[in-house]
Amino acid sequence: MVGFYYSPFFELALSTHAGHMLMCIHFLLTGYLFAWVLIGIDPGPGRSPYPFRLIMLLATMAFHAFFGLSLMHGTEILAPQWWASLQLTTDQEALLADQQRGGAIAWGVGEIPTVSGILGVCLPAALLVGAYVVQMVAPLGELAMFMFPGAIAAVLLVAFLFILKDKRLMPGDKPAWSFRELASSFYINPRKAPDFTWAWISRFLFVLGQSFLLTYQAFYLLNRIKVSEADLPNEIFIATLVSSVLWIVSSVVGGRLSDASGRRKIFTLVSAAVYGIGLLVVAMSTEMTLFLVAMAITGIGIGIYFAVDLALVADVLPDPKNAAKDLGVFNIASALPQSIAPAIAPTILLVGGGNYSSLFMIAGVCTILGAFAILKVKKVR
Repeated sequence: MVGFYYSPFFELALSTHAGHMLMCIHFLLTGYLFAWVLIGIDPGPGRSPYPFRLIMLLATMAFHAFFGLSLMHGTEILAPQWWASLQLTTDQEALLADQQRGGAIAWGVGEIPTVSGILGVCLPAALLVGAYVVQMVAPLGELAMFMFPGAIAAVLLVAFLFILKDKRLMPGDKPAWSFRELASSFYINPRKAPDFTWAWISRFLFVLGQSFLLTYQAFYLLNRIKVSEADLPNEIFIATLVSSVLWIVSSVVGGRLSDASGRRKIFTLVSAAVYGIGLLVVAMSTEMTLFLVAMAITGIGIGIYFAVDLALVADVLPDPKNAAKDLGVFNIASALPQSIAPAIAPTILLVGGGNYSSLFMIAGVCTILGAFAILKVKKVR
């Protein structure tokens, strides 16, 4: 990404049709290959072990977040010659402000967790450490803000490759390839697996509410809380710190309590409801202190939810022999809302007269509905 957006290739993609098409093809292919390496069940020349895929996912999510932070802190417009050729009446400060807001959205999307509860501790800790590193190297410039965390991740990945002993499938254990098999891997019959379907719906609604918050958090702070653009990165870091600490603590405590009691539904139900209440408090916030209280509430809710929800899903998998495939389908419930929320949020804001509080009220309702959807699961206590 840094090789594209911080180089002449970005301006080429803006100024020529061929460059734009090459950009689209590049990101489509890399996205497809990335998804295949992580959750694909089709045979390939080699299969990375699960721990390596987990670290690769965390590193990729962190890279996207760091890229967003570099844009938020940036003081120069990307592809300046392209904008000059358009002869717009908009001044440079307005263009830079739009670019920084785009960075805020990219940061939010990069932060959004796309994996299940096993990352309840790893993900917030990684994001918090990464955000801190970016804050530390900010005086060195945008490139340093992007490259320092990447260099740290690269060193750790290389060390991990040398330490971990890889385990490969025997040739006879690899499934045969077919387009029909590939297409069927994206679908599970709701009638045959109703418990799994309700768990999927619950996760979808939960992440949808979460996506509204993380995508529009920066705009809410600017427009409702009246945080200045200069202070925005620091305030977001503080909010992330508050949420992440309670996320980590509640994840460990919630997981232990769930295992000790042998119950899943009540923890999933209550945690989703708590997160929804946190979103409602966000909607009512008019100053930073109350907003931080709301982020603390959401941190408690999401920590317990992701710690327990995966265990619940593991108990209702349609076919334990194809657990990887079923979990891949379940992961769609985490990935899909991240695209839907930014797509429908502008319409919600338009209908609500640009009121971000209305958006977060709807986000809270979505999450609470996700909590009640878990009651439909019959197989798990």
